[in-house]
Amino acid sequence: MALSHGRARLAGLVGAVSAILGVVLFFAPGTLSAVRGVFDSPSAPQVSAGDAIPPDTPIPSLSDDQKSQATALLAHDPGLRAILGAGRYTISDLGPWTDDQGEILGAAALLRLETPLNGERAWPLIRFVHGTVTKPPYRTRVQHLIVRNATEIDALVDLTTGKVVSLQPDGDAVGVAPGPDVVPLPSAGD
Repeated sequence: MALSHGRARLAGLVGAVSAILGVVLFFAPGTLSAVRGVFDSPSAPQVSAGDAIPPDTPIPSLSDDQKSQATALLAHDPGLRAILGAGRYTISDLGPWTDDQGEILGAAALLRLETPLNGERAWPLIRFVHGTVTKPPYRTRVQHLIVRNATEIDALVDLTTGKVVSLQPDGDAVGVAPGPDVVPLPSAGD
């Protein structure tokens, strides 16, 4: 009798753990791409052959002055300092950030973190405005995200406005979930 009671308790425990794990996996996506789907569900931009960058268009590059400007803006950005706290980073890649037509908007940088980043932070992000001619071609927002094991940050620096406009947690084993105050946006069909 005691043996069957122990099996029943074990089966109940396994069932409860499985249910909790299922709920956690359902509500806590493990990648930023999954989180993007929760926040933004825009329809794909309509692109025609006329919208494509001609294949013979040269790939733009940043001047040394533009690279220095982007590096300085990152070093003094209050949003990045708030995310990192006392943490340090190195810039492992720095190149041009372009629009749909190949025009330089600013600099794209990959920041490698000295120590992995964990916890809830306010992250500045952008959302592109497709199909309209706006300057700049994006809208900014701040979203609270819970991050685990971020070893890199993808940064976008708008050289026209002189601002760091987007910081996204990244890395091989990064986990990202929406913070408690994030309200999912309805999809286009809702």
